[in-house]
Amino acid sequence: TVVIAEAGHDPKRMVDAVDVMLDRNVDGIVFGALGARRIALPPIPSNVPVVLVNAASAHGHLSVLPAEYEAGYAITKLLLDGTGHDKVALLGPSPWAESDPDISVTIKNRTDGIRAAIVDFGATVVAEKPFRSWEPRFGYSGTKELLDEGANFTAMVCFNDNLAFGAYQALQERGLRVPSDVSIVSFDDDELAGYLRPGLTTARLPYEEMGRRAMTLLLDPERPPEVPPVHMPIQERGSIASL
Repeated sequence: TVVIAEAGHDPKRMVDAVDVMLDRNVDGIVFGALGARRIALPPIPSNVPVVLVNAASAHGHLSVLPAEYEAGYAITKLLLDGTGHDKVALLGPSPWAESDPDISVTIKNRTDGIRAAIVDFGATVVAEKPFRSWEPRFGYSGTKELLDEGANFTAMVCFNDNLAFGAYQALQERGLRVPSDVSIVSFDDDELAGYLRPGLTTARLPYEEMGRRAMTLLLDPERPPEVPPVHMPIQERGSIASL
């Protein structure tokens, strides 16, 4: 039997949900978050195992997280390796999230992977637009600003698919085509990524696999002290072209 509760960002709802579960003598609790951030957990007896999915805590609980550095490096390599692109724009780096685990515990890894690949493949970041929120409207406005500022780029790394969606619209309005004028890669593999034309090449957040791994760990009496990050597969579509 599985008991499921939705707490959102409300600490009281989380406390109430955990109390309900403990009243039912559950064998363990999995906490999951949509954004990979540090969450504050209510008191839980030490004999009740806890595993976190796409989240972390300050109490040393096992945490299942995506392999963001690997994904950032791999998708940027796909964008640059042998394609002739050497001028890259970054849409969405977030210094706020990189320095605050309450916002994200993985975005710094994503950023570090992207920047490492750019260096390794001899490219240069010619422009970047940081955002606190990754919504389509910021992808749209940020891309328009890059173009208005005369940024000379042929490749763009968007930090999520919503930003990429906005970038597509801004480029199209300016008469620029993806990928013949600007190649784009992104992250998440949101449903919309497959409906964009051309389809968006993106690194998928492996929610299902992370959930499966978390439940396996919860049911394993010999849980390891640490969990390797979960591979983020690249979904190759049509948003990259060689110069």
